[in-house]
Amino acid sequence: MEAEKESAAINDKSSFSYSNVFLVAQREVKQRLSTKAFRVATIITVIAAFAYVFVPHALASKSKPLPIGVEGASKLSSEIMTSVATELGQSISFVQYTDQSKLANDVRSGKLKLGYEAPDTYFVNTSSATDLIHQFAITTSTRLSQISATEALKPTSQQLDAILNPVPGKIIDVAKASPTNKLPAKDSLFELVLMYVLLGQYGAWVMLGVIEEKSTRVVEVLLSTLRPIELLTGKIAGIAVVAILHAAGVIAALCIGLFAIGSSPTATVGAALIVSAPIYFILGFAFYSTLFGAVGSMVSRTEDAQAASFPIVIPMLVGYIVSIVSLSSSTPHLWIKLVALVPGVSPFLAPPLLASGQISFPYFLATIAISLVATVLASKVAARVYEISILQIGARVNLKTIRRAARTTS
Repeated sequence: MEAEKESAAINDKSSFSYSNVFLVAQREVKQRLSTKAFRVATIITVIAAFAYVFVPHALASKSKPLPIGVEGASKLSSEIMTSVATELGQSISFVQYTDQSKLANDVRSGKLKLGYEAPDTYFVNTSSATDLIHQFAITTSTRLSQISATEALKPTSQQLDAILNPVPGKIIDVAKASPTNKLPAKDSLFELVLMYVLLGQYGAWVMLGVIEEKSTRVVEVLLSTLRPIELLTGKIAGIAVVAILHAAGVIAALCIGLFAIGSSPTATVGAALIVSAPIYFILGFAFYSTLFGAVGSMVSRTEDAQAASFPIVIPMLVGYIVSIVSLSSSTPHLWIKLVALVPGVSPFLAPPLLASGQISFPYFLATIAISLVATVLASKVAARVYEISILQIGARVNLKTIRRAARTTS
Protein backbone atom coordinates (compact mmCIF):
# COMPACT_ATOMS: atom_id res chain seq x y z
CA MET A 1 0.00 0.00 0.00
CA GLU A 2 2.77 2.44 0.90
CA ALA A 3 4.62 1.72 -2.37
CA GLU A 4 1.42 2.32 -4.33
CA LYS A 5 0.89 5.66 -2.57
CA GLU A 6 4.45 6.78 -3.32
CA SER A 7 4.07 5.75 -6.97
CA ALA A 8 0.82 7.65 -7.22
CA ALA A 9 2.42 10.71 -5.67
CA ILE A 10 5.27 10.62 -8.18
CA ASN A 11 2.95 10.29 -11.13
CA ASP A 12 0.52 12.91 -9.86
CA LYS A 13 0.94 15.79 -12.33
CA SER A 14 -1.81 17.97 -10.96
CA SER A 15 0.46 19.93 -8.65
CA PHE A 16 3.89 21.51 -9.01
CA SER A 17 6.55 19.58 -7.05
CA TYR A 18 9.56 21.52 -5.77
CA SER A 19 11.25 18.26 -4.80
CA ASN A 20 11.14 17.15 -8.44
CA VAL A 21 12.61 20.49 -9.50
CA PHE A 22 15.40 20.04 -6.97
CA LEU A 23 16.20 16.56 -8.26
CA VAL A 24 16.34 17.78 -11.86
CA ALA A 25 18.53 20.73 -10.87
CA GLN A 26 20.85 18.46 -8.90
CA ARG A 27 21.16 16.13 -11.89
CA GLU A 28 21.92 19.08 -14.19
CA VAL A 29 24.63 20.44 -11.89
CA LYS A 30 26.36 17.06 -11.58
CA GLN A 31 26.13 16.51 -15.32
CA ARG A 32 27.64 19.90 -16.17
CA LEU A 33 30.42 19.85 -13.60
CA SER A 34 31.48 16.32 -14.55
CA THR A 35 32.12 17.11 -18.23
CA LYS A 36 35.70 17.67 -19.32
CA ALA A 37 34.63 20.36 -21.79
CA PHE A 38 33.13 22.48 -19.00
CA ARG A 39 36.20 22.19 -16.79
CA VAL A 40 38.59 23.06 -19.62
CA ALA A 41 36.43 25.99 -20.76
CA THR A 42 36.19 27.31 -17.20
CA ILE A 43 39.96 27.12 -16.68
CA ILE A 44 40.61 28.92 -19.98
CA THR A 45 38.06 31.62 -19.15
CA VAL A 46 39.49 32.22 -15.67
CA ILE A 47 43.05 32.43 -17.01
CA ALA A 48 41.92 34.82 -19.75
CA ALA A 49 40.19 37.07 -17.19
CA PHE A 50 43.32 37.23 -15.04
CA ALA A 51 45.52 37.87 -18.07
CA TYR A 52 43.21 40.69 -19.23
CA VAL A 53 44.10 42.65 -16.09
CA PHE A 54 47.63 41.52 -15.32
CA VAL A 55 49.41 41.14 -18.68
CA PRO A 56 49.05 44.77 -19.93
CA HIS A 57 50.38 46.05 -16.60
CA ALA A 58 53.29 43.57 -16.67
CA LEU A 59 54.22 44.51 -20.22
CA ALA A 60 54.02 48.23 -19.44
CA SER A 61 56.23 47.87 -16.37
CA LYS A 62 58.87 46.01 -18.40
CA SER A 63 59.01 48.51 -21.27
CA LYS A 64 62.53 49.80 -21.82
CA PRO A 65 63.37 53.51 -21.86
CA LEU A 66 63.68 55.09 -25.30
CA PRO A 67 67.42 55.64 -26.06
CA ILE A 68 68.27 59.10 -27.42
CA GLY A 69 71.69 59.81 -28.83
CA VAL A 70 73.08 63.19 -27.72
CA GLU A 71 76.22 65.03 -28.73
CA GLY A 72 77.35 68.03 -26.71
CA ALA A 73 74.06 68.29 -24.76
CA SER A 74 74.07 70.66 -21.79
CA LYS A 75 72.52 69.85 -18.42
CA LEU A 76 69.61 72.19 -19.16
CA SER A 77 68.81 70.58 -22.53
CA SER A 78 68.89 67.11 -20.90
CA GLU A 79 66.48 68.28 -18.21
CA ILE A 80 64.15 69.75 -20.82
CA MET A 81 64.13 66.51 -22.83
CA THR A 82 63.44 64.46 -19.69
CA SER A 83 60.59 66.80 -18.74
CA VAL A 84 58.99 66.59 -22.19
CA ALA A 85 59.30 62.79 -22.23
CA THR A 86 57.55 62.59 -18.84
CA GLU A 87 54.69 64.73 -20.14
CA LEU A 88 54.31 62.36 -23.10
CA GLY A 89 54.32 59.30 -20.82
CA GLN A 90 57.62 57.96 -22.14
CA SER A 91 60.81 57.22 -20.23
CA ILE A 92 64.11 57.99 -21.99
CA SER A 93 67.82 57.30 -21.59
CA PHE A 94 70.78 59.20 -23.07
CA VAL A 95 73.52 57.69 -25.19
CA GLN A 96 76.52 60.02 -25.35
CA TYR A 97 78.24 60.63 -28.71
CA THR A 98 81.34 62.64 -29.62
CA ASP A 99 81.04 62.25 -33.40
CA GLN A 100 78.15 63.89 -35.24
CA SER A 101 78.45 61.61 -38.30
CA LYS A 102 78.28 58.44 -36.19
CA LEU A 103 75.20 59.79 -34.42
CA ALA A 104 73.49 60.46 -37.76
CA ASN A 105 74.45 57.02 -39.10
CA ASP A 106 73.05 55.22 -36.03
CA VAL A 107 69.73 57.03 -36.46
CA ARG A 108 69.75 56.26 -40.18
CA SER A 109 70.39 52.55 -39.56
CA GLY A 110 67.57 52.33 -37.00
CA LYS A 111 69.81 51.70 -34.02
CA LEU A 112 68.44 54.93 -32.51
CA LYS A 113 65.03 56.53 -33.00
CA LEU A 114 66.23 60.06 -32.29
CA GLY A 115 69.51 61.95 -32.14
CA TYR A 116 70.30 65.44 -30.77
CA GLU A 117 73.33 67.58 -31.55
CA ALA A 118 73.72 70.74 -29.52
CA PRO A 119 72.54 73.36 -29.76
CA ASP A 120 69.59 72.92 -32.16
CA THR A 121 69.92 69.91 -34.48
CA TYR A 122 67.79 66.76 -34.37
CA PHE A 123 68.16 63.56 -36.40
CA VAL A 124 64.99 61.57 -37.11
CA ASN A 125 64.49 58.60 -39.42
CA THR A 126 61.02 59.16 -40.97
CA SER A 127 60.80 55.50 -42.11
CA SER A 128 60.82 54.17 -38.54
CA ALA A 129 59.98 57.11 -36.29
CA THR A 130 56.53 57.21 -34.69
CA ASP A 131 54.32 60.24 -34.12
CA LEU A 132 55.56 60.25 -30.52
CA ILE A 133 59.16 60.73 -31.70
CA HIS A 134 58.21 63.64 -33.95
CA GLN A 135 56.15 65.25 -31.19
CA PHE A 136 59.00 64.85 -28.73
CA ALA A 137 61.52 66.40 -31.12
CA ILE A 138 59.28 69.35 -32.03
CA THR A 139 58.29 70.10 -28.41
CA THR A 140 61.86 69.84 -27.12
CA SER A 141 63.22 71.98 -29.96
CA THR A 142 60.58 74.65 -29.36
CA ARG A 143 61.26 74.87 -25.63
CA LEU A 144 65.04 75.01 -26.06
CA SER A 145 64.64 77.77 -28.64
CA GLN A 146 62.44 79.72 -26.23
CA ILE A 147 65.01 79.34 -23.48
CA SER A 148 67.84 80.45 -25.78
CA ALA A 149 65.88 83.52 -26.83
CA THR A 150 65.06 84.31 -23.22
CA GLU A 151 68.67 83.96 -22.07
CA ALA A 152 69.74 86.41 -24.82
CA LEU A 153 67.69 89.06 -23.03
CA LYS A 154 69.77 88.45 -19.89
CA PRO A 155 66.91 88.29 -17.35
CA THR A 156 67.55 87.98 -13.63
CA SER A 157 67.54 84.53 -12.02
CA GLN A 158 64.05 85.13 -10.61
CA GLN A 159 62.70 86.23 -13.99
CA LEU A 160 64.27 83.22 -15.70
CA ASP A 161 62.77 80.90 -13.09
CA ALA A 162 59.35 82.47 -13.64
CA ILE A 163 59.69 81.93 -17.39
CA LEU A 164 60.85 78.33 -17.11
CA ASN A 165 58.37 77.41 -14.35
CA PRO A 166 55.25 79.48 -14.98
CA VAL A 167 52.40 79.32 -12.49
CA PRO A 168 49.21 78.27 -14.31
CA GLY A 169 46.16 80.49 -14.03
CA LYS A 170 42.95 79.48 -12.34
CA ILE A 171 40.72 77.21 -14.45
CA ILE A 172 37.08 76.96 -13.39
CA ASP A 173 34.87 74.18 -14.78
CA VAL A 174 31.37 75.64 -15.22
CA ALA A 175 29.85 72.41 -16.52
CA LYS A 176 27.16 70.86 -14.37
CA ALA A 177 28.80 68.22 -12.20
CA SER A 178 27.53 64.67 -12.40
CA PRO A 179 28.34 62.80 -9.17
CA THR A 180 27.99 59.39 -10.80
CA ASN A 181 29.98 60.17 -13.92
CA LYS A 182 33.26 58.90 -12.52
CA LEU A 183 33.55 55.52 -14.20
CA PRO A 184 35.99 55.17 -17.08
CA ALA A 185 34.27 53.99 -20.25
CA LYS A 186 36.66 51.04 -20.56
CA ASP A 187 35.26 49.48 -17.37
CA SER A 188 31.68 49.83 -18.57
CA LEU A 189 32.74 48.43 -21.93
CA PHE A 190 34.32 45.38 -20.30
CA GLU A 191 31.19 44.81 -18.20
CA LEU A 192 29.07 45.05 -21.37
CA VAL A 193 31.18 42.49 -23.25
CA LEU A 194 31.18 40.16 -20.24
CA MET A 195 27.40 40.43 -19.86
CA TYR A 196 26.83 39.72 -23.55
CA VAL A 197 29.18 36.71 -23.64
CA LEU A 198 27.96 35.13 -20.40
CA LEU A 199 24.21 35.51 -21.05
CA GLY A 200 24.64 34.19 -24.57
CA GLN A 201 26.73 31.26 -23.38
CA TYR A 202 24.45 30.28 -20.50
CA GLY A 203 21.33 30.61 -22.63
CA ALA A 204 22.93 28.33 -25.21
CA TRP A 205 23.62 25.78 -22.45
CA VAL A 206 19.90 25.63 -21.66
CA MET A 207 18.87 25.36 -25.31
CA LEU A 208 21.42 22.70 -26.23
CA GLY A 209 20.60 20.71 -23.09
CA VAL A 210 16.91 20.64 -24.05
CA ILE A 211 17.72 19.66 -27.65
CA GLU A 212 20.03 16.87 -26.49
CA GLU A 213 17.39 15.35 -24.22
CA LYS A 214 14.77 15.64 -26.95
CA SER A 215 16.92 14.16 -29.75
CA THR A 216 18.03 11.20 -27.61
CA ARG A 217 14.47 10.56 -26.37
CA VAL A 218 15.63 10.90 -22.76
CA VAL A 219 12.91 13.49 -22.25
CA GLU A 220 10.22 10.87 -22.86
CA VAL A 221 11.51 8.87 -19.92
CA LEU A 222 11.77 11.94 -17.69
CA LEU A 223 8.28 13.17 -18.53
CA SER A 224 6.80 9.85 -17.48
CA THR A 225 7.30 10.97 -13.88
CA LEU A 226 7.73 14.76 -14.23
CA ARG A 227 5.60 17.61 -15.44
CA PRO A 228 7.16 19.56 -18.34
CA ILE A 229 7.27 22.75 -16.26
CA GLU A 230 9.15 20.89 -13.50
CA LEU A 231 11.70 19.57 -15.97
CA LEU A 232 12.28 22.99 -17.57
CA THR A 233 12.44 24.80 -14.23
CA GLY A 234 14.86 22.25 -12.79
CA LYS A 235 17.10 22.45 -15.85
CA ILE A 236 17.22 26.25 -15.70
CA ALA A 237 17.83 26.21 -11.94
CA GLY A 238 20.67 23.70 -12.28
CA ILE A 239 22.35 25.63 -15.08
CA ALA A 240 21.86 28.82 -13.04
CA VAL A 241 23.92 27.29 -10.22
CA VAL A 242 26.67 26.29 -12.66
CA ALA A 243 26.52 29.72 -14.31
CA ILE A 244 26.92 31.47 -10.96
CA LEU A 245 29.93 29.30 -10.13
CA HIS A 246 31.45 30.01 -13.55
CA ALA A 247 30.81 33.76 -13.30
CA ALA A 248 32.17 33.81 -9.74
CA GLY A 249 35.39 32.21 -11.00
CA VAL A 250 35.74 34.88 -13.70
CA ILE A 251 35.10 37.72 -11.25
CA ALA A 252 37.51 36.20 -8.71
CA ALA A 253 40.21 36.02 -11.40
CA LEU A 254 39.63 39.67 -12.27
CA CYS A 255 39.88 40.68 -8.60
CA ILE A 256 43.06 38.66 -8.10
CA GLY A 257 44.52 40.33 -11.18
CA LEU A 258 43.68 43.78 -9.80
CA PHE A 259 45.25 42.98 -6.42
CA ALA A 260 48.33 41.61 -8.19
CA ILE A 261 48.93 44.98 -9.89
CA GLY A 262 48.38 46.91 -6.66
CA SER A 263 44.79 47.99 -7.28
CA SER A 264 41.39 46.89 -5.99
CA PRO A 265 37.93 46.29 -7.51
CA THR A 266 36.35 49.19 -5.62
CA ALA A 267 39.08 51.58 -6.78
CA THR A 268 38.81 50.46 -10.40
CA VAL A 269 35.07 49.91 -10.83
CA GLY A 270 32.41 52.37 -9.71
CA ALA A 271 29.87 51.45 -7.03
CA ALA A 272 26.97 51.89 -9.48
CA LEU A 273 28.34 49.21 -11.78
CA ILE A 274 29.22 46.86 -8.91
CA VAL A 275 25.57 46.96 -7.75
CA SER A 276 23.72 47.13 -11.08
CA ALA A 277 25.65 44.51 -13.07
CA PRO A 278 24.90 41.50 -10.77
CA ILE A 279 21.22 42.49 -10.56
CA TYR A 280 20.86 42.52 -14.31
CA PHE A 281 22.94 39.40 -14.72
CA ILE A 282 20.34 37.52 -12.67
CA LEU A 283 17.40 39.18 -14.43
CA GLY A 284 18.96 38.69 -17.84
CA PHE A 285 19.62 35.01 -17.19
CA ALA A 286 16.07 34.43 -15.96
CA PHE A 287 14.62 36.18 -19.02
CA TYR A 288 16.79 34.60 -21.72
CA SER A 289 17.15 31.10 -20.26
CA THR A 290 13.39 30.48 -20.38
CA LEU A 291 13.22 31.71 -23.97
CA PHE A 292 16.22 29.62 -25.03
CA GLY A 293 14.64 26.61 -23.32
CA ALA A 294 11.40 27.11 -25.26
CA VAL A 295 13.29 27.43 -28.54
CA GLY A 296 15.23 24.26 -27.75
CA SER A 297 11.98 22.35 -27.34
CA MET A 298 10.84 23.43 -30.82
CA VAL A 299 13.71 21.70 -32.67
CA SER A 300 15.04 18.14 -32.63
CA ARG A 301 18.48 18.68 -34.13
CA THR A 302 21.42 20.77 -32.94
CA GLU A 303 21.94 22.00 -36.52
CA ASP A 304 18.61 23.88 -36.35
CA ALA A 305 19.41 25.63 -33.07
CA GLN A 306 21.15 28.69 -34.52
CA ALA A 307 18.37 29.60 -36.95
CA ALA A 308 15.65 28.96 -34.36
CA SER A 309 17.34 31.10 -31.69
CA PHE A 310 18.11 34.08 -33.93
CA PRO A 311 14.94 36.03 -32.94
CA ILE A 312 16.05 35.79 -29.30
CA VAL A 313 19.55 37.01 -30.13
CA ILE A 314 18.20 40.17 -31.81
CA PRO A 315 17.44 42.10 -28.56
CA MET A 316 20.85 41.05 -27.23
CA LEU A 317 22.53 42.53 -30.31
CA VAL A 318 20.41 45.69 -30.09
CA GLY A 319 21.32 46.16 -26.44
CA TYR A 320 25.01 45.60 -27.13
CA ILE A 321 25.18 48.00 -30.09
CA VAL A 322 23.12 50.75 -28.46
CA SER A 323 25.23 50.48 -25.31
CA ILE A 324 28.39 50.95 -27.39
CA VAL A 325 26.83 54.09 -28.87
CA SER A 326 25.91 55.43 -25.43
CA LEU A 327 29.42 54.82 -24.06
CA SER A 328 30.96 56.76 -26.93
CA SER A 329 28.61 59.71 -26.38
CA SER A 330 29.41 62.44 -23.86
CA THR A 331 25.78 63.55 -23.53
CA PRO A 332 22.71 61.38 -22.88
CA HIS A 333 20.14 60.91 -25.65
CA LEU A 334 16.43 60.51 -25.02
CA TRP A 335 16.06 57.60 -27.44
CA ILE A 336 18.80 55.66 -25.66
CA LYS A 337 17.02 56.14 -22.33
CA LEU A 338 13.78 54.87 -23.87
CA VAL A 339 15.47 51.82 -25.38
CA ALA A 340 16.85 50.99 -21.92
CA LEU A 341 13.27 50.29 -20.82
CA VAL A 342 12.81 47.52 -23.40
CA PRO A 343 12.92 44.04 -21.78
CA GLY A 344 15.80 41.97 -23.07
CA VAL A 345 17.75 45.09 -24.03
CA SER A 346 17.98 46.58 -20.54
CA PRO A 347 20.52 44.02 -19.14
CA PHE A 348 23.09 45.35 -21.60
CA LEU A 349 22.13 49.02 -21.52
CA ALA A 350 20.90 49.95 -18.03
CA PRO A 351 24.08 49.21 -15.97
CA PRO A 352 26.45 51.25 -18.22
CA LEU A 353 23.95 54.11 -18.39
CA LEU A 354 23.63 54.19 -14.60
CA ALA A 355 27.40 53.98 -14.13
CA SER A 356 28.04 56.83 -16.58
CA GLY A 357 25.36 59.03 -15.01
CA GLN A 358 23.11 59.09 -18.09
CA ILE A 359 20.10 57.78 -16.14
CA SER A 360 19.07 58.36 -12.53
CA PHE A 361 18.67 55.66 -9.90
CA PRO A 362 14.82 55.90 -9.91
CA TYR A 363 14.90 55.44 -13.69
CA PHE A 364 17.14 52.40 -13.21
CA LEU A 365 14.61 50.96 -10.74
CA ALA A 366 11.91 51.49 -13.37
CA THR A 367 13.89 49.40 -15.87
CA ILE A 368 14.17 46.65 -13.24
CA ALA A 369 10.42 46.69 -12.59
CA ILE A 370 9.64 46.38 -16.30
CA SER A 371 12.19 43.58 -16.68
CA LEU A 372 10.67 41.66 -13.76
CA VAL A 373 7.17 41.82 -15.26
CA ALA A 374 8.50 40.84 -18.69
CA THR A 375 10.45 37.92 -17.19
CA VAL A 376 7.33 36.54 -15.49
CA LEU A 377 5.30 36.81 -18.72
CA ALA A 378 8.13 35.31 -20.79
CA SER A 379 8.41 32.42 -18.35
CA LYS A 380 4.70 31.62 -18.67
CA VAL A 381 4.82 31.72 -22.47
CA ALA A 382 8.04 29.72 -22.61
CA ALA A 383 6.66 27.06 -20.27
CA ARG A 384 3.56 26.69 -22.45
CA VAL A 385 5.65 26.41 -25.63
CA TYR A 386 7.93 23.85 -23.97
CA GLU A 387 4.98 21.77 -22.78
CA ILE A 388 3.48 21.66 -26.27
CA SER A 389 6.69 21.14 -28.27
CA ILE A 390 8.98 18.96 -26.18
CA LEU A 391 7.49 15.61 -27.23
CA GLN A 392 7.06 16.47 -30.91
CA ILE A 393 10.01 14.72 -32.51
CA GLY A 394 11.05 15.31 -36.11
CA ALA A 395 10.47 18.53 -38.01
CA ARG A 396 10.82 21.88 -36.34
CA VAL A 397 7.67 22.95 -34.51
CA ASN A 398 6.40 26.26 -35.87
CA LEU A 399 4.31 28.90 -34.14
CA LYS A 400 1.18 27.92 -36.08
CA THR A 401 1.36 24.40 -34.66
CA ILE A 402 1.88 25.76 -31.14
CA ARG A 403 -1.15 28.08 -31.41
CA ARG A 404 -3.32 25.24 -32.68
CA ALA A 405 -2.20 22.96 -29.85
CA ALA A 406 -2.74 25.71 -27.29
CA ARG A 407 -6.35 26.25 -28.46
CA THR A 408 -6.99 22.52 -28.39
CA THR A 409 -5.73 21.99 -24.84
CA SER A 410 -7.17 25.20 -23.40
